[in-house]
Amino acid sequence: MLVARMDKWLKVSILVAVLLAGAGAFYRYSESTARQADERRAIVEECQKAERMAFDVHWAAACMTQVGQASQGQADGHAECDLPDEKAAVVNAWLDQAEQRCMAEVRAGLDR
Repeated sequence: MLVARMDKWLKVSILVAVLLAGAGAFYRYSESTARQADERRAIVEECQKAERMAFDVHWAAACMTQVGQASQGQADGHAECDLPDEKAAVVNAWLDQAEQRCMAEVRAGLDR
């Protein structure tokens, strides 16, 4: 009877140890996954921020070009100008391509 109790206690102890080890491994995995997601998010945000700055420069350059071609009052040479639709579409397409490039770079980094 004593042997049976000790055997049962040993089995329960082993089961508890396995469950605790599994819980610890799961916690570390979930923590690691969350950290990686935060890092990915930060990389995407930095890339998009850089691309947004490039977009602003392209827009300002287009505005400056527009100044030379505009009649009085259409453009004032500032980055806040209203570009004609066809020029705005080109600059906006550059931004879209740059954002897609950011996402592709992040995805490529995940595959490594």
